Amino acid sequence: MKSKFFFAVLLAWAAMAAQAQTLSLGNYDDLQPYGDPSDFSNLYDGSYWEVAPINYYLANSGAQIIYRKDEIPQLAGKLITGFSFPWMALDAFIDATRDVKIYLTETSADEFYRNDDNRIYRYFDLNWAEPLFEGQLCPEVMLYAYCIGEPINITLQKPYYYSGESSLVLTVIAENGEECTNGGFYVNFFTIPDTKKHALPFASDFITFQSVLFGDRWCEGAHISPIESPVVQIAYEEGNQPQPMWRSYVPAEDVDLNIGGFDAFKMSDYTSNSVRLEKVSSAPKGTPLLVRSVVYPSIIATKAPAMVTNNMLMLSDGTVSGGNNIFAVGEKDGVPGFVRLPEGQFVPEGEIYFKGAVDTDDFLPFEAALGISAPKTIQTDGGAWFRTDGSRTGEPLQKGVYIHNGKKTVVK
Repeated sequence: MKSKFFFAVLLAWAAMAAQAQTLSLGNYDDLQPYGDPSDFSNLYDGSYWEVAPINYYLANSGAQIIYRKDEIPQLAGKLITGFSFPWMALDAFIDATRDVKIYLTETSADEFYRNDDNRIYRYFDLNWAEPLFEGQLCPEVMLYAYCIGEPINITLQKPYYYSGESSLVLTVIAENGEECTNGGFYVNFFTIPDTKKHALPFASDFITFQSVLFGDRWCEGAHISPIESPVVQIAYEEGNQPQPMWRSYVPAEDVDLNIGGFDAFKMSDYTSNSVRLEKVSSAPKGTPLLVRSVVYPSIIATKAPAMVTNNMLMLSDGTVSGGNNIFAVGEKDGVPGFVRLPEGQFVPEGEIYFKGAVDTDDFLPFEAALGISAPKTIQTDGGAWFRTDGSRTGEPLQKGVYIHNGKKTVVK
Protein backbone atom coordinates (compact mmCIF):
# COMPACT_ATOMS: atom_id res chain seq x y z
CA MET A 1 0.00 0.00 0.00
CA LYS A 2 2.80 2.36 0.93
CA SER A 3 4.62 1.60 -2.33
CA LYS A 4 1.49 2.44 -4.32
CA PHE A 5 1.13 5.70 -2.42
CA PHE A 6 4.77 6.55 -3.02
CA PHE A 7 4.41 5.76 -6.72
CA ALA A 8 1.33 8.00 -6.94
CA VAL A 9 3.19 10.83 -5.20
CA LEU A 10 6.13 10.33 -7.55
CA LEU A 11 3.84 10.57 -10.58
CA ALA A 12 2.22 13.69 -9.19
CA TRP A 13 5.62 15.25 -8.53
CA ALA A 14 6.76 14.38 -12.06
CA ALA A 15 3.62 15.94 -13.50
CA MET A 16 4.18 19.09 -11.46
CA ALA A 17 7.81 19.22 -12.57
CA ALA A 18 6.74 18.92 -16.21
CA GLN A 19 4.15 21.66 -15.79
CA ALA A 20 6.77 23.89 -14.14
CA GLN A 21 8.61 24.05 -17.48
CA THR A 22 6.21 26.62 -18.89
CA LEU A 23 5.66 30.28 -18.10
CA SER A 24 2.23 31.79 -18.78
CA LEU A 25 1.87 35.52 -19.40
CA GLY A 26 -1.58 37.08 -19.23
CA ASN A 27 -4.69 34.95 -18.59
CA TYR A 28 -3.44 32.02 -20.67
CA ASP A 29 -4.65 29.37 -18.21
CA ASP A 30 -8.22 30.76 -18.33
CA LEU A 31 -8.53 30.53 -22.11
CA GLN A 32 -9.64 26.94 -22.65
CA PRO A 33 -9.98 25.61 -26.23
CA TYR A 34 -13.53 25.64 -27.59
CA GLY A 35 -14.59 27.69 -24.62
CA ASP A 36 -16.70 30.81 -24.67
CA PRO A 37 -15.03 33.46 -22.50
CA SER A 38 -17.44 35.71 -20.69
CA ASP A 39 -15.15 38.70 -21.12
CA PHE A 40 -13.87 39.78 -24.55
CA SER A 41 -12.24 42.93 -23.21
CA ASN A 42 -8.70 41.66 -23.74
CA LEU A 43 -9.10 40.83 -27.43
CA TYR A 44 -7.24 43.16 -29.76
CA ASP A 45 -9.57 46.00 -30.57
CA GLY A 46 -8.52 48.57 -33.14
CA SER A 47 -7.46 48.84 -36.75
CA TYR A 48 -7.28 45.52 -38.63
CA TRP A 49 -3.49 45.71 -39.01
CA GLU A 50 -2.91 46.11 -35.27
CA VAL A 51 -2.77 42.43 -34.34
CA ALA A 52 0.12 40.34 -32.97
CA PRO A 53 1.71 37.89 -33.48
CA ILE A 54 0.01 37.05 -36.85
CA ASN A 55 -2.57 38.91 -38.88
CA TYR A 56 -4.86 36.49 -40.73
CA TYR A 57 -6.58 39.21 -42.72
CA LEU A 58 -3.67 40.15 -45.00
CA ALA A 59 -1.23 37.84 -46.79
CA ASN A 60 1.96 39.06 -45.11
CA SER A 61 2.21 39.93 -41.45
CA GLY A 62 4.09 39.43 -38.21
CA ALA A 63 5.25 41.32 -35.18
CA GLN A 64 8.15 41.97 -32.86
CA ILE A 65 7.33 41.53 -29.18
CA ILE A 66 9.40 42.73 -26.22
CA TYR A 67 9.38 40.70 -23.01
CA ARG A 68 11.13 42.80 -20.38
CA LYS A 69 13.62 40.93 -18.23
CA ASP A 70 11.62 41.78 -15.09
CA GLU A 71 8.58 40.07 -16.68
CA ILE A 72 10.38 36.78 -17.36
CA PRO A 73 13.04 36.23 -14.64
CA GLN A 74 12.01 32.56 -14.54
CA LEU A 75 13.57 32.11 -18.00
CA ALA A 76 17.03 33.47 -17.11
CA GLY A 77 19.72 30.91 -17.88
CA LYS A 78 17.20 28.56 -19.50
CA LEU A 79 16.70 27.20 -23.01
CA ILE A 80 13.49 28.51 -24.57
CA THR A 81 11.87 25.77 -26.65
CA GLY A 82 8.47 27.06 -27.80
CA PHE A 83 5.49 29.41 -27.68
CA SER A 84 1.72 28.92 -27.54
CA PHE A 85 -0.76 31.65 -28.46
CA PRO A 86 -4.49 31.28 -27.69
CA TRP A 87 -6.82 32.82 -30.27
CA MET A 88 -10.49 33.20 -31.07
CA ALA A 89 -12.56 32.84 -34.24
CA LEU A 90 -14.92 35.78 -34.63
CA ASP A 91 -16.71 34.05 -37.51
CA ALA A 92 -16.52 30.71 -39.34
CA PHE A 93 -13.55 30.57 -41.70
CA ILE A 94 -11.41 28.21 -43.75
CA ASP A 95 -7.77 27.27 -43.35
CA ALA A 96 -5.42 30.23 -43.29
CA THR A 97 -1.91 28.84 -43.67
CA ARG A 98 1.20 30.97 -43.42
CA ASP A 99 4.91 30.35 -43.99
CA VAL A 100 6.36 31.35 -40.65
CA LYS A 101 9.83 32.17 -39.34
CA ILE A 102 10.60 32.70 -35.66
CA TYR A 103 13.58 34.59 -34.25
CA LEU A 104 14.65 35.26 -30.66
CA THR A 105 17.12 37.96 -29.75
CA GLU A 106 17.99 40.21 -26.81
CA THR A 107 18.20 43.96 -26.47
CA SER A 108 19.10 46.56 -23.89
CA ALA A 109 15.98 48.53 -24.88
CA ASP A 110 12.64 48.20 -23.09
CA GLU A 111 10.65 49.92 -25.82
CA PHE A 112 10.62 50.50 -29.55
CA TYR A 113 12.51 53.49 -30.86
CA ARG A 114 10.52 56.22 -32.59
CA ASN A 115 11.88 58.80 -34.97
CA ASP A 116 10.14 61.94 -33.73
CA ASP A 117 10.75 63.75 -37.02
CA ASN A 118 8.33 61.55 -38.96
CA ARG A 119 6.73 59.75 -36.00
CA ILE A 120 7.43 56.24 -37.21
CA TYR A 121 8.82 53.32 -35.22
CA ARG A 122 11.72 51.08 -36.09
CA TYR A 123 11.94 47.32 -35.77
CA PHE A 124 14.95 45.67 -34.16
CA ASP A 125 17.86 44.59 -36.34
CA LEU A 126 17.82 40.90 -37.30
CA ASN A 127 20.75 40.85 -39.68
CA TRP A 128 22.73 38.66 -37.29
CA ALA A 129 19.97 36.34 -36.21
CA GLU A 130 19.22 32.86 -37.48
CA PRO A 131 15.63 31.54 -37.61
CA LEU A 132 14.83 29.11 -34.80
CA PHE A 133 11.71 27.90 -36.59
CA GLU A 134 10.80 27.70 -40.27
CA GLY A 135 7.59 26.05 -41.41
CA GLN A 136 3.88 26.38 -42.07
CA LEU A 137 1.36 27.25 -39.39
CA CYS A 138 -2.37 26.89 -39.81
CA PRO A 139 -5.09 27.35 -37.18
CA GLU A 140 -7.47 24.42 -36.92
CA VAL A 141 -10.56 24.86 -39.08
CA MET A 142 -13.27 26.50 -37.00
CA LEU A 143 -16.96 26.24 -37.76
CA TYR A 144 -18.31 28.31 -34.89
CA ALA A 145 -18.02 32.00 -34.29
CA TYR A 146 -16.80 33.37 -30.97
CA CYS A 147 -15.05 30.16 -30.05
CA ILE A 148 -11.52 29.75 -28.71
CA GLY A 149 -9.40 27.46 -30.88
CA GLU A 150 -6.56 25.16 -29.94
CA PRO A 151 -3.53 27.39 -29.22
CA ILE A 152 -1.15 28.03 -32.07
CA ASN A 153 1.81 26.00 -30.85
CA ILE A 154 5.29 26.78 -32.12
CA THR A 155 8.02 24.31 -31.14
CA LEU A 156 11.40 25.79 -31.95
CA GLN A 157 13.60 23.63 -34.14
CA LYS A 158 16.59 24.96 -32.21
CA PRO A 159 16.31 26.11 -28.56
CA TYR A 160 17.41 29.58 -27.57
CA TYR A 161 19.57 30.30 -24.52
CA TYR A 162 18.25 33.37 -22.70
CA SER A 163 20.88 35.20 -20.66
CA GLY A 164 18.35 36.98 -18.43
CA GLU A 165 20.50 40.12 -18.51
CA SER A 166 18.43 41.99 -21.10
CA SER A 167 14.96 42.13 -22.57
CA LEU A 168 13.90 39.29 -24.86
CA VAL A 169 12.61 40.05 -28.36
CA LEU A 170 10.38 37.57 -30.20
CA THR A 171 10.04 38.14 -33.94
CA VAL A 172 7.31 36.38 -35.94
CA ILE A 173 7.38 36.60 -39.74
CA ALA A 174 4.26 35.23 -41.47
CA GLU A 175 4.06 35.31 -45.27
CA ASN A 176 2.45 33.78 -48.35
CA GLY A 177 -1.11 33.58 -47.10
CA GLU A 178 -2.68 30.89 -49.28
CA GLU A 179 -6.30 31.45 -48.28
CA CYS A 180 -6.74 34.74 -46.50
CA THR A 181 -9.92 35.38 -44.62
CA ASN A 182 -12.26 37.73 -46.44
CA GLY A 183 -13.19 39.88 -43.52
CA GLY A 184 -11.40 41.70 -40.75
CA PHE A 185 -10.86 40.17 -37.32
CA TYR A 186 -12.07 36.68 -38.19
CA VAL A 187 -9.06 35.45 -36.22
CA ASN A 188 -7.96 37.46 -33.24
CA PHE A 189 -5.59 37.13 -30.32
CA PHE A 190 -5.87 37.98 -26.65
CA THR A 191 -3.81 40.75 -25.10
CA ILE A 192 -1.93 41.19 -21.84
CA PRO A 193 -3.22 44.30 -20.05
CA ASP A 194 -0.71 46.89 -18.87
CA THR A 195 2.09 45.70 -21.13
CA LYS A 196 2.67 49.28 -22.24
CA LYS A 197 2.42 48.57 -25.96
CA HIS A 198 5.35 46.18 -26.28
CA ALA A 199 4.41 44.60 -29.60
CA LEU A 200 5.07 46.28 -32.94
CA PRO A 201 2.87 44.65 -35.64
CA PHE A 202 3.13 44.45 -39.39
CA ALA A 203 0.54 43.62 -42.07
CA SER A 204 0.50 44.07 -45.85
CA ASP A 205 -0.79 42.43 -49.01
CA PHE A 206 1.97 44.03 -51.08
CA ILE A 207 5.31 43.76 -49.28
CA THR A 208 6.75 41.22 -46.86
CA PHE A 209 7.72 41.75 -43.26
CA GLN A 210 11.07 40.15 -43.99
CA SER A 211 11.90 42.79 -46.60
CA VAL A 212 11.39 45.45 -43.94
CA LEU A 213 13.28 43.68 -41.15
CA PHE A 214 16.32 43.02 -43.32
CA GLY A 215 16.06 46.38 -45.05
CA ASP A 216 15.76 49.77 -43.39
CA ARG A 217 13.64 48.37 -40.49
CA TRP A 218 11.29 51.36 -40.40
CA CYS A 219 7.56 50.68 -40.22
CA GLU A 220 5.76 51.05 -43.53
CA GLY A 221 3.36 53.85 -42.78
CA ALA A 222 3.29 56.30 -39.91
CA HIS A 223 0.01 54.86 -38.61
CA ILE A 224 1.64 51.68 -37.22
CA SER A 225 2.58 51.96 -33.56
CA PRO A 226 3.28 49.56 -30.67
CA ILE A 227 0.37 47.64 -29.18
CA GLU A 228 -0.10 45.32 -26.20
CA SER A 229 1.68 41.98 -26.09
CA PRO A 230 -0.39 38.89 -26.95
CA VAL A 231 -1.22 36.34 -24.25
CA VAL A 232 1.34 33.55 -24.44
CA GLN A 233 2.73 30.47 -22.76
CA ILE A 234 6.50 30.03 -23.12
CA ALA A 235 8.04 26.57 -22.89
CA TYR A 236 11.59 26.14 -21.61
CA GLU A 237 14.03 23.58 -20.27
CA GLU A 238 17.29 23.41 -18.37
CA GLY A 239 20.43 23.66 -20.45
CA ASN A 240 24.00 24.89 -20.62
CA GLN A 241 25.15 28.27 -21.81
CA PRO A 242 26.55 27.92 -25.33
CA GLN A 243 30.13 28.69 -26.19
CA PRO A 244 30.61 32.30 -27.28
CA MET A 245 31.12 33.09 -30.96
CA TRP A 246 33.32 35.77 -32.46
CA ARG A 247 31.93 37.87 -35.30
CA SER A 248 32.46 41.06 -37.21
CA TYR A 249 29.87 43.75 -36.65
CA VAL A 250 29.31 47.08 -38.40
CA PRO A 251 26.17 48.85 -37.11
CA ALA A 252 23.82 50.39 -39.64
CA GLU A 253 22.77 53.04 -37.10
CA ASP A 254 24.17 54.57 -33.94
CA VAL A 255 23.74 51.75 -31.44
CA ASP A 256 23.56 50.96 -27.74
CA LEU A 257 25.65 47.84 -27.12
CA ASN A 258 24.74 47.15 -23.48
CA ILE A 259 23.24 43.76 -24.25
CA GLY A 260 23.27 40.65 -22.09
CA GLY A 261 25.60 37.91 -23.28
CA PHE A 262 27.13 40.28 -25.82
CA ASP A 263 30.42 42.21 -25.79
CA ALA A 264 31.63 44.54 -28.54
CA PHE A 265 35.26 45.62 -28.91
CA LYS A 266 37.38 48.05 -30.82
CA MET A 267 41.04 47.25 -31.52
CA SER A 268 43.25 49.79 -29.80
CA ASP A 269 46.68 48.27 -30.50
CA TYR A 270 48.58 45.06 -31.09
CA THR A 271 51.94 43.51 -30.31
CA SER A 272 53.86 41.02 -32.39
CA ASN A 273 51.88 38.14 -30.85
CA SER A 274 48.57 39.44 -29.49
CA VAL A 275 45.85 41.99 -30.12
CA ARG A 276 44.70 44.56 -27.60
CA LEU A 277 40.97 45.14 -27.50
CA GLU A 278 38.77 47.57 -25.58
CA LYS A 279 35.12 46.97 -24.83
CA VAL A 280 32.71 49.64 -26.08
CA SER A 281 29.16 50.27 -24.88
CA SER A 282 27.94 52.29 -27.86
CA ALA A 283 29.05 52.96 -31.41
CA PRO A 284 28.17 55.29 -34.27
CA LYS A 285 26.88 54.08 -37.60
CA GLY A 286 29.47 52.31 -39.73
CA THR A 287 31.98 51.52 -36.95
CA PRO A 288 33.91 48.27 -37.57
CA LEU A 289 33.77 46.21 -34.37
CA LEU A 290 34.65 42.75 -33.12
CA VAL A 291 31.95 40.97 -31.13
CA ARG A 292 31.97 38.06 -28.70
CA SER A 293 28.45 36.80 -28.08
CA VAL A 294 26.42 33.91 -26.65
CA VAL A 295 23.20 35.49 -27.96
CA TYR A 296 22.08 36.93 -31.26
CA PRO A 297 21.55 40.55 -30.32
CA SER A 298 18.81 42.89 -31.41
CA ILE A 299 20.22 46.33 -32.04
CA ILE A 300 18.32 49.54 -31.54
CA ALA A 301 19.50 53.10 -32.14
CA THR A 302 20.79 54.78 -29.03
CA LYS A 303 19.36 58.16 -28.13
CA ALA A 304 22.70 59.21 -26.62
CA PRO A 305 25.72 60.29 -28.70
CA ALA A 306 27.88 57.30 -29.66
CA MET A 307 31.64 57.64 -30.17
CA VAL A 308 34.34 55.09 -30.89
CA THR A 309 37.79 56.56 -31.54
CA ASN A 310 41.31 55.17 -32.03
CA ASN A 311 40.01 52.02 -33.67
CA MET A 312 42.40 50.04 -35.89
CA LEU A 313 39.68 47.83 -37.36
CA MET A 314 38.65 48.50 -40.95
CA LEU A 315 35.74 47.41 -43.12
CA SER A 316 36.38 45.45 -46.31
CA ASP A 317 34.69 46.49 -49.55
CA GLY A 318 35.49 43.10 -51.06
CA THR A 319 38.68 44.23 -52.81
CA VAL A 320 41.04 43.86 -49.82
CA SER A 321 43.41 40.95 -50.42
CA GLY A 322 46.19 39.19 -48.54
CA GLY A 323 49.90 39.33 -49.24
CA ASN A 324 49.95 42.85 -47.82
CA ASN A 325 50.09 42.08 -44.08
CA ILE A 326 46.30 41.90 -43.90
CA PHE A 327 44.74 40.09 -40.93
CA ALA A 328 41.12 38.87 -40.88
CA VAL A 329 38.94 37.08 -38.31
CA GLY A 330 39.64 33.34 -38.17
CA GLU A 331 40.89 30.62 -35.86
CA LYS A 332 43.77 28.22 -35.32
CA ASP A 333 43.44 24.92 -33.47
CA GLY A 334 39.97 26.00 -32.35
CA VAL A 335 41.24 29.28 -30.87
CA PRO A 336 39.68 32.44 -32.37
CA GLY A 337 41.91 35.27 -33.50
CA PHE A 338 43.20 37.30 -36.41
CA VAL A 339 44.85 35.28 -39.17
CA ARG A 340 47.28 36.68 -41.74
CA LEU A 341 45.71 36.29 -45.18
CA PRO A 342 47.80 34.62 -47.88
CA GLU A 343 48.38 36.42 -51.14
CA GLY A 344 45.40 36.20 -53.47
CA GLN A 345 42.81 35.60 -50.74
CA PHE A 346 40.23 38.36 -50.19
CA VAL A 347 38.46 39.65 -47.07
CA PRO A 348 34.73 39.26 -47.84
CA GLU A 349 32.76 42.46 -48.28
CA GLY A 350 31.32 43.65 -44.97
CA GLU A 351 33.90 41.80 -42.85
CA ILE A 352 36.53 43.50 -40.70
CA TYR A 353 40.32 43.36 -40.93
CA PHE A 354 43.42 45.27 -39.84
CA LYS A 355 46.81 45.87 -41.39
CA GLY A 356 49.71 44.52 -39.32
CA ALA A 357 53.46 44.58 -39.74
CA VAL A 358 55.91 42.21 -41.40
CA ASP A 359 57.25 40.94 -38.04
CA THR A 360 53.75 40.23 -36.66
CA ASP A 361 52.93 36.58 -35.97
CA ASP A 362 50.68 34.92 -38.55
CA PHE A 363 48.05 34.30 -35.84
CA LEU A 364 46.95 36.71 -33.08
CA PRO A 365 44.46 35.26 -30.54
CA PHE A 366 41.68 37.40 -29.08
CA GLU A 367 43.01 36.98 -25.55
CA ALA A 368 42.31 40.61 -24.63
CA ALA A 369 38.58 40.02 -25.00
CA LEU A 370 38.84 37.13 -22.56
CA GLY A 371 40.01 39.49 -19.82
CA ILE A 372 43.67 38.45 -19.95
CA SER A 373 45.16 41.56 -21.47
CA ALA A 374 44.13 45.16 -21.39
CA PRO A 375 44.82 48.22 -23.52
CA LYS A 376 48.47 49.34 -23.45
CA THR A 377 49.72 46.61 -21.07
CA ILE A 378 49.62 42.85 -20.73
CA GLN A 379 48.18 41.67 -17.43
CA THR A 380 49.77 38.57 -15.91
CA ASP A 381 47.04 38.09 -13.27
CA GLY A 382 49.61 36.77 -10.84
CA GLY A 383 50.51 33.86 -13.09
CA ALA A 384 46.93 32.57 -13.28
CA TRP A 385 45.88 30.11 -15.99
CA PHE A 386 42.79 30.51 -18.16
CA ARG A 387 40.97 28.28 -20.61
CA THR A 388 40.33 29.61 -24.11
CA ASP A 389 36.70 30.36 -23.17
CA GLY A 390 37.94 32.83 -20.53
CA SER A 391 37.24 30.69 -17.45
CA ARG A 392 39.96 30.52 -14.81
CA THR A 393 41.64 27.25 -13.89
CA GLY A 394 44.53 25.93 -11.84
CA GLU A 395 47.82 24.95 -13.40
CA PRO A 396 46.64 22.57 -16.13
CA LEU A 397 47.42 18.89 -15.93
CA GLN A 398 45.65 17.99 -19.17
CA LYS A 399 46.79 18.67 -22.72
CA GLY A 400 45.31 21.68 -24.43
CA VAL A 401 45.58 25.35 -25.28
CA TYR A 402 45.58 27.80 -22.35
CA ILE A 403 46.21 31.49 -21.69
CA HIS A 404 49.04 32.18 -19.21
CA ASN A 405 50.63 35.57 -18.42
CA GLY A 406 48.75 37.11 -21.34
CA LYS A 407 50.02 34.59 -23.88
CA LYS A 408 48.67 31.49 -25.55
CA THR A 409 50.38 28.40 -24.10
CA VAL A 410 50.12 24.85 -25.42
CA VAL A 411 50.33 22.16 -22.72
CA LYS A 412 51.48 18.84 -24.16
